[in-house]
Amino acid sequence: MTDQSFTATLRVVRAPRRRSPRHSSPSVTRVFKKRPDKVRWVLLRQWTQKSEKNKKKKVDAGITVSFRPNMSEEIVNFAFRPEGRRSFKYHIVGRQIVGNHLIYRIAFEPRSPLDPTEPSGLVWVDTNDFVIVRQEVSFDRSPVPLFLKGVDRMVIERQKADGYWVLGRVLMRASTTISLPKIEQHLRHEACCSSSTRSTTA
Repeated sequence: MTDQSFTATLRVVRAPRRRSPRHSSPSVTRVFKKRPDKVRWVLLRQWTQKSEKNKKKKVDAGITVSFRPNMSEEIVNFAFRPEGRRSFKYHIVGRQIVGNHLIYRIAFEPRSPLDPTEPSGLVWVDTNDFVIVRQEVSFDRSPVPLFLKGVDRMVIERQKADGYWVLGRVLMRASTTISLPKIEQHLRHEACCSSSTRSTTA
């Protein structure tokens, strides 16, 4: 794959204590990537939240999104890369047939409990293409204790577009140690990407 384009939708939901969760600053961005190191994005739509005190006044949530030119999806397969296999243990926890697809569920966990940045998790592998289509990740301890109290849940999903498996959706729920600008202590970050790709051969 040499060219890639997709539409990224970012939605942040803040869930302060004793209050119902509220959406804050959703945005839609069109992203274009080209190997080896080119990336460009265009903000298509940006919503702002109205102030509680002044319903007519809009408040910027102070969240910006940037994209890297790298097309690799290490966020999905980091535990199954050759360099990562020494750090994790694996075991099959289930198999199921979905349509004409055989799906394996494989759990992984760090071999050493000393590194809080290495999570444990569960992946769903489609054996038709031998690709990870879904991953759930959890951390026993905060990977960034100065900033995060903990990561409650993280889900990554892939979808097929033009014959390629690409990142489709990322969901993360985390609790922060400090109050962020315009975002209170509990965050639920959901990024939904509807992707389309185009490839060329040399």
